[in-house]
Amino acid sequence: MHVLYWIALNQTEFAKKFNISQQTISNWENGVTDIDIESLTAISKTFNLTIDYILGETEEAIDISKIKNIMPIPQI
Repeated sequence: MHVLYWIALNQTEFAKKFNISQQTISNWENGVTDIDIESLTAISKTFNLTIDYILGETEEAIDISKIKNIMPIPQI
């Protein structure tokens, strides 16, 4: 789980935000335990990240297809 680096929170801050222990986060990061579906969903929704990204299955952090009203960047 490499989300902490992307959102610039340390384990303590992340644990407080989701009301979980720092040890739980460490266990996820080190592959000791798998992230539970409730935490996975909460993290995904809170930071608008895809579940695949959180699990390290893709480098795509957001699902572009879910973004509405995308305006093209004007060319200078």
